[in-house]
Amino acid sequence: VTRLGPGRVSVKVRTGFASAGEFPAILDVLRELPLRQVAVHGRTRPDRYLGRARHDLIEMAARRLDGIPVTGSGDICDAATAKIARDAAPAARTWIVGRGALRNPWIFEELRTGNPVRIPLETITRAIECFAWLHELYWNDGERLTRLWRDGAFEASAGAGLDPGRWQALNERLAVRGAMPGRRACARTKMIWNYFRSSLPPAMRDGRVLRGSTIEAILDAIVGLSRELQVNEFTAFYDQTWDWVYNGGGKAAPVGVQPGAAEP
Repeated sequence: VTRLGPGRVSVKVRTGFASAGEFPAILDVLRELPLRQVAVHGRTRPDRYLGRARHDLIEMAARRLDGIPVTGSGDICDAATAKIARDAAPAARTWIVGRGALRNPWIFEELRTGNPVRIPLETITRAIECFAWLHELYWNDGERLTRLWRDGAFEASAGAGLDPGRWQALNERLAVRGAMPGRRACARTKMIWNYFRSSLPPAMRDGRVLRGSTIEAILDAIVGLSRELQVNEFTAFYDQTWDWVYNGGGKAAPVGVQPGAAEP
């Protein structure tokens, strides 16, 4: 802050290193600094992503850091959980969506409208193919990836949303003629599918997609599962029973138990 000047530094914190009991002292330090904003992830370090985020502590921060905008973070996975967060911390200026966007990349459309998003199968497959090409370029042709960015390729695709035609247009700009994404790109693609499938019907969570070793095999498996269901469009939904897969706990928690929850 001393080197950059007031209003130039933002800080992101958890609610404590060892326990949430440290949080008031953290806020006392932050309130003395001329910060641009403070983002609060409503968990302690030992919590990792376990239990439920402490939105009440985000509200505490927003009220104590008078004059410093506070951004909240934690457990926004759909419109309903976003309302829970906003109701619990109305003084927070804005909110971060993290793992919720991995589990449903179209969550922002849902947050804008308040309604679950219906995603065409073709949009899903073309977006996944774009994801694979982005990783392929990241590892093997960073200069081309940078040129695409400078040429506005990703600005043009920012409004692609649910339109499969726009995703296909981006694919055509990303793809390398006569080549396909390699093994590392495919591995990353299966990771994002592992997140996303938790927002799809249980039948789409079949493991055959994760066994694909090429982008063609991955996409063919997705299309094959949809044909078995006889559907070409999916309503993305937040399934809380899959939280354990993404919280670092390693196994499902019993109903009603919040492992690692921050102390009052």
